[in-house]
Amino acid sequence: MYIFICSIYKILGSLQLQFILTHVLRNINHNEYAGKFLFFLFLGFAQWKASANLCNETN
Repeated sequence: MYIFICSIYKILGSLQLQFILTHVLRNINHNEYAGKFLFFLFLGFAQWKASANLCNETN
């Protein structure tokens, strides 16, 4: 069960990071968006990192 949840978190985390990164790169010229996207990038990275740690603990 933990491995199943873990793999879902990994997939969601990597998809979220990919999505956020493409938007950051697209909208980096717009100053009003840069702060928001960097914040969400940090959130996405933190979530991805947390899921990776969770996976390592269960394995």
